[in-house]
Amino acid sequence: PEALTDVSHVASTQHRIAVYPSASPFSSEDPGHLSALHDLSYMQSADQDRNLGLAYLAFAESEGGKLHRGEYMDRALTILRRVEASGLNDPSVDMALSQLFHARQSVGSALQFAESALSHRTILSDAHHLVALNNAGTAAHALGRFGRAEQAFGQLIELRRHPNDWTLLGHCHYSEGNLQRTLECLQQASRINPGDAETHWAIVALAGRVGQFDVQERHRRLARMLGDASVNSFPGN
Repeated sequence: PEALTDVSHVASTQHRIAVYPSASPFSSEDPGHLSALHDLSYMQSADQDRNLGLAYLAFAESEGGKLHRGEYMDRALTILRRVEASGLNDPSVDMALSQLFHARQSVGSALQFAESALSHRTILSDAHHLVALNNAGTAAHALGRFGRAEQAFGQLIELRRHPNDWTLLGHCHYSEGNLQRTLECLQQASRINPGDAETHWAIVALAGRVGQFDVQERHRRLARMLGDASVNSFPGN
């Protein structure tokens, strides 16, 4: 302190010194291979493949696996398809296959495995349940199954507070021609994330179409304050 005081003060500096590993144990040229740390010979081959496939997916989604993410995801898909063909009924495998097909934009298969995972809700983790609902909704919308997509995103908004869920639910209502419900969903998305200019501009376009000009002008001002151009990617606008 700059002034005199009777309170004792102690100044100290803490240094953290350590050796940190590199992001990935593999070089940019060699993707390497994952292997078990312990002897798993007591497990059936399908169970060993299950663990290996899930490990490849988890590593592909980690910082350490980013250099060869595509290769690891291909390996995960090959191994887990073999597990699924063996007849092993496991929601974690279904969830992983849904994610892998979702990444490949194979929407039919992504929906199939997401629905299979959701059928095991009692043993599916909460995190996987959310991902499965998102995959099911996105895939169903891409396939034109708007009712199923609306149901999935309707469940998501009850389980978490995320602007994308409301935006995707708005897409479902828009595809069914319900502009008022679409507008309400986008307004909720903008309340959760008021800094997204694209959502504000989508509201500007839709509010004008349903005659809510006060809403239109308010969101036009907000969008302009954010400094983004008046462009949005909402369907039909």
